[in-house]
Amino acid sequence: MLQATSKTICSIKPLQEEWCGHLYDRFAHSSLFLSKCDNPDNYHQQLLENTESWIALREQKIIGFICMNWKSDFPPFQEANIPEITTLIVLPEMRNQGVATALISRIELKALRACRRIGIGVSLSPAYQGIQQLCAKRGFSPSSYGLFYRKQPVEHNQQVAISEDLQMYYMKQRL
Repeated sequence: MLQATSKTICSIKPLQEEWCGHLYDRFAHSSLFLSKCDNPDNYHQQLLENTESWIALREQKIIGFICMNWKSDFPPFQEANIPEITTLIVLPEMRNQGVATALISRIELKALRACRRIGIGVSLSPAYQGIQQLCAKRGFSPSSYGLFYRKQPVEHNQQVAISEDLQMYYMKQRL
């Protein structure tokens, strides 16, 4: 349980099949969730088989979700066998209460016991300042791979839109 003074904020649990429908209902509005989810049933199957996924619960309702792919789709991470956090979502009304920190702590613990490093791709859009700051606080450092726009490396002097598609990849190493 994550504690804030004397009040319990949330509990962190591994994603189980019975929570998948609730997960989709809670976060289907999120563009981050929808971008990975054309078919909710297929997405649930992917979550349960190919990833490490955890949920944050408050009063038996999902308030946050994190997903890590043990085999990253990002080629440099894939080649180096670096697992990647692919999704981190917290309901807007629950942000800045330690929920994302609790979720990322749980995933880090699992990943860094099994691997030397863990990675995350973060949008450089101003809308993602919270996760950018959280990565810095948690000890993630920018990777040497540079910027990516729509999964392609950004070349010197290339013009790109500042949107969710502009990303920088970060890594954290086991001490």
